[in-house]
Amino acid sequence: MPLARAAGREPQPWVEALLYSALSIVFLAPQSLAPASRIAYVGDSLESVAIVGFLGRQILSNPTHLFDAGFLHPQRDALTLTDHRLLPSLLVAPALRLSGNPVLAYNLALLVAFVAAAFGGRSLARALGLGRLPAGYAGALFAFHTYAINEAPRLNIVSHAFVAFALGSLVEWLRTGANGSRWRFALFLLLQGYCANYHLLYGVLLSSLTILIWSAANRHLARSRISGLVVPGAVAVLLFTPILVPYLRTMTSLELARSRPRGIDLLHYLSTSPSNWVWGAIGPPARLQQQGPHFVGFAAVILGIAGLFLALRLAGPASKHRAWAVGATVLTLTLVLLSLGDRLTIAGADLGPGPYGFLYDYVPGFRLVRIPERLALFVMLGVGLLGAVGLERLVEEGRRTTALFVAAAAVFEHLSPLAITTEIPRPGELPAVYKWLSAQPSEPVAEIPIRGEALIRQETIEMFFATFHGQREPLGYTAYPTLLSKVVRRALLEFPSEACLTVLDRIGVHRVIVHEGREVAPDLRNQIFNFGPQDRERRFAEAVADAGLDVERNAASAARTGRLLREARFAPWAAGSFSEGGESVYRFASGGAVEAAPLPRGTRVAAARLRLRTKEGDATAAFDGRMDTSYVLTRPLRGDEFIETRFAEPIAVSGVELVLRHESAWPTRFRIAVLREDGQWIEAARWDGAHLVQLVEGLLQEPRRGTIGFSLNGERVLGVSLLPQTGGTSASGWSLPEFRILEKP
Repeated sequence: MPLARAAGREPQPWVEALLYSALSIVFLAPQSLAPASRIAYVGDSLESVAIVGFLGRQILSNPTHLFDAGFLHPQRDALTLTDHRLLPSLLVAPALRLSGNPVLAYNLALLVAFVAAAFGGRSLARALGLGRLPAGYAGALFAFHTYAINEAPRLNIVSHAFVAFALGSLVEWLRTGANGSRWRFALFLLLQGYCANYHLLYGVLLSSLTILIWSAANRHLARSRISGLVVPGAVAVLLFTPILVPYLRTMTSLELARSRPRGIDLLHYLSTSPSNWVWGAIGPPARLQQQGPHFVGFAAVILGIAGLFLALRLAGPASKHRAWAVGATVLTLTLVLLSLGDRLTIAGADLGPGPYGFLYDYVPGFRLVRIPERLALFVMLGVGLLGAVGLERLVEEGRRTTALFVAAAAVFEHLSPLAITTEIPRPGELPAVYKWLSAQPSEPVAEIPIRGEALIRQETIEMFFATFHGQREPLGYTAYPTLLSKVVRRALLEFPSEACLTVLDRIGVHRVIVHEGREVAPDLRNQIFNFGPQDRERRFAEAVADAGLDVERNAASAARTGRLLREARFAPWAAGSFSEGGESVYRFASGGAVEAAPLPRGTRVAAARLRLRTKEGDATAAFDGRMDTSYVLTRPLRGDEFIETRFAEPIAVSGVELVLRHESAWPTRFRIAVLREDGQWIEAARWDGAHLVQLVEGLLQEPRRGTIGFSLNGERVLGVSLLPQTGGTSASGWSLPEFRILEKP
């Protein structure tokens, strides 16, 4: 026995540190080979870059306003609309300060996250009594499996190391009652909360399940062990309060919640990334985010089954692991079931409700979680721990080389180089427009043409450049886009209409950057080109002209008439994977003169008096008087959809209201039609600038929900219909909580 081990001291794991660092570089290639300029893809990766860049600046220059990010203006503490990534950003803030490069800082944070995850898995394995090599394998598999690499663009999701460290300390506390271990457990959960709220929730869940499983076999100690965690837990909660309070304030002020989330098919645990070096693409098709590749690994599964078999034998060295191996198996299978989401699906067959529904309905925090399959990250921790038992048997038999080969095979079976990478501009390649903007006094700015609701992730490009120029912007990609940001995005479609300028004035934006040559109305183009007739180019041009969506031409025309002042003009540029055809910067002194449309008055017509009909789906939920249900149509709108209500006898309709929540979706252009007593449908109202201003002013007063109200003349009619206008789009289909028909008193 080595002297250090005999003295009770753990050898310094320098070998593991070098190995895990090397594995991080290999598994994140080719991104890792150009850390100063390369990320996986625009979207979640660039969001993390922007947040690291923003926090790195705020930590040093304005630490009392850490959550006051520059996107989604005028939302307060906009960073609380997504996972904060605070601790990873703090760790790489010195690198950001020295280099001025948020991409480099982000890639450094990724390296730290993966190495830390590996050490977290290793720490838990050591706490369970596993040797150095088997524990090293458990850590490597936990950090470098297929799904973890797939989630690398989301720094918050792969910053989950402290959950494993916390579980290791929890195991030590439950086994020995050592006082320091319970405080380390609370500390690690606190640090996890400083990294990402997502995994703090998961860490509490896994810890609770671990305590529950352990207590079932150790009832005589359960009360004392659980009560011993109360004080450290209370201290951790107190220290987490500076993060918790802003999030609670935002969540309650906007009434944020997710609809019941979709999980994965069990067969996704066979899905590889298409770039897998060993197997290529196998299993159900895998996506970059939801429904991702969850390949467990054939070697890892076989090794895990062997480890469980050895632990369950009545005799033999591995039998000392029996108790925890059984518990780990139960916990791992539980996580598999939870990752399947609200409905259990196997090979496309819906087997009914799953246990995740209980978490969603009864456990605080889970109504804010969108992707249950991320629990699969910890499935691989269980698989690695069980496999480590098998490796330990090989080591004890003197077959260390064989153990190393088997461990390497199980890990490298997951090697899947990133299929998509994007070159991001370095600080020295900053476009002239953003250099100019950085020198201007602090003032919110909007950038158009907007990229479209179907391409909202591309707004992370503007978020990235904002880390250099530091100005606030009303748009941006985040986990919870505010309803106001959706409405402002739609207003910018028609810049510089009087209604658009009125809306911008209301939120304090008087400077707009027009990127010349950028595609306009991309959602409308997709609608017409995917579903339109053969002359779609002509129809697209006509629809753009009819809806006034050519913002570049409209802005130039407004400048010629003096409605806008052109401040600056910049030449075309290309930097990294990005390019623009040049920019014109416009200002306007005050908003338009559009007055808000009045809200209608009347008594709501009871749902029992309505007969509903839709082009597709069931609209009953939009008439049930509840804001937590919605009529939902998940596909992009084609323009021929409708929601129709008819009455058994004529009703004097005084108005119609559409009541919206943060997740609502509706056509960009739509109208209200009524069915007259003579049997003719006629247009009674349409969405216009006055209703746009009405909605914005209402949201500025009450951001939790918005109301679009159409005052009608009280004519007795037999029905009301809601349907898109020509050029009306919605990339998210329809999600309408309430459609109210008001009757004249």
